[in-house]
Amino acid sequence: MNVISGQPGGSKRRVLLATKHFWPYSSDATWRLRAMAQILQRDHWAVQVVTPRWHANWPSRITVEEVSVQRLDHPPSNPLRQSLFRRSLCEWLDRNASSLDWIWCDEAGLDALAVSLHPEVIRCGIPVVVRFCPAELSASVAYEEVWRPSQAVLDACQAATTVVVPNQSAQHLLLKFGIKPERIVVSSDWIVPGIDRSTSGIRAARQTLAEINSDLIIRSQDRVVLVPGELTKHWQLDFLIQAIVPLLDRHPNLRLWLHGDSSERERLYEVLQFHGHHRNVAMPGMFSCLETLLQAADMCLFPAAKVGMSWLLPTCILSGLPVLVASSPDLSWHLGAVASSISFDNQSIESLQARLEHWMRSPHEHSAAVRIASQLVRRQSSNAIPRGGLAELFRVPHRTQHSTRYSDAKGSPR
Repeated sequence: MNVISGQPGGSKRRVLLATKHFWPYSSDATWRLRAMAQILQRDHWAVQVVTPRWHANWPSRITVEEVSVQRLDHPPSNPLRQSLFRRSLCEWLDRNASSLDWIWCDEAGLDALAVSLHPEVIRCGIPVVVRFCPAELSASVAYEEVWRPSQAVLDACQAATTVVVPNQSAQHLLLKFGIKPERIVVSSDWIVPGIDRSTSGIRAARQTLAEINSDLIIRSQDRVVLVPGELTKHWQLDFLIQAIVPLLDRHPNLRLWLHGDSSERERLYEVLQFHGHHRNVAMPGMFSCLETLLQAADMCLFPAAKVGMSWLLPTCILSGLPVLVASSPDLSWHLGAVASSISFDNQSIESLQARLEHWMRSPHEHSAAVRIASQLVRRQSSNAIPRGGLAELFRVPHRTQHSTRYSDAKGSPR
């Protein structure tokens, strides 16, 4: 990472990614966005990111992997600050909208609506793409609760030039709420490059990690279970620890790696220390590039429903990395009957324990199920924008005049 030295030059087309989080890469959504930015760069787009400045000591302008990132005050941590952030976003568009060719809003809601209704965006006829992903929008909703999009989410989808959804399930939901089908484009998130899981690749990754952090030294007989997400309650790590502690007692060669960092770290360490397993569980912090961790692991575990569904899970499956995933309708939608072979009931400690024990006894049987799942993931390519994926979206002609997309709007919700 280095400080920005200038704007993208030449005649590159310029796309703005407006998002709540980009770098540091700390969540499934940010790794998905990173992959998207890389695809667009390879397709000769100049990518500009606008995101909140979440900490006062963060610089306002940085470059990350050749992507220009502008951080705006104020971090939208409460309703007042959300309004202030939207005002900052609109002021940034006042100054910069005329230089943009497309705008991508990564989350449907009031921020995306403010972008679509911004006078300069409308005057310049800049197409606005809004992403509608029920799994990400409902991430904070309990698994058993029924989620429905808020009016702000629906208004943002109605105002956009195009709404991108990750699957037909999301498309059907928008159609149910009256979004016109010609506005909706299905582009599966589950079209990701695999990572090198060859014997030499695994060996090299483990050597690299051992040199970085002694807690990640792996013996030949060890079996590493990686939780590749966040140290947050949303990932149900207390449930995971309750389930895995008896297995750590019975299997001295079992190792658990918990990726991420948060205020929960110290509490989780104390829980592990109480059970006597703080040395069998590594919490190496946050990796901006997860590929090395994924290469080194023997198994990736997703202990909560609706987490990791955009980038982490499909990347693991396509790479042939064994996974255990909390069951959910989204998982079944993607994988059909094979989902039952790699999933467990995240309301049942016994269910997770039984799955882990089965994997320890019969790793080849579990790997065979993942291979079948990977074939299904590859077929998801038929659900993507043809030929060039999202890059193809930014090549199509403007399908709708920007000023007529939301004719009953009264103004930008600053």
